[in-house]
Amino acid sequence: MIYLLLGLSLLILISLGFLIVPAYVEGFNNSSFLGSFLFVSLVSAVLYFGLTNFSPLINWIKHGQSHYQLVTKFDNLGGVAGSIQKIRIHLQAHPFDAKGWLILSKLYAANNEEKASEEALVQSQLIMKRQLTEKK
Repeated sequence: MIYLLLGLSLLILISLGFLIVPAYVEGFNNSSFLGSFLFVSLVSAVLYFGLTNFSPLINWIKHGQSHYQLVTKFDNLGGVAGSIQKIRIHLQAHPFDAKGWLILSKLYAANNEEKASEEALVQSQLIMKRQLTEKK
């Protein structure tokens, strides 16, 4: 990170020098300004693309989009409160769904309903223990 900041500072100083020195020495004319601008842009682009590691950015873009889609779907369900309601309806029809109770527990926790979260977690654990003993 420190190298990135030092490199960026150096690029800013160099670019200012390439833009100000010709304008100061020759007077401000369009050809020297345009040439300096193109040179600084080219050097900056080469350094940026040559020294930058793009894999974190690519990962963020890929996972950020899927996260955005997930948040959008979650909001379409009515957020935490709507999801709690839908899971409760599901659990009324399927009371032995341990995964459903676990999800309900997490949603209650996200909604700062600690007692309800703990009760749903205990229910999930009881169902999982029952399923394990039935398999034996």
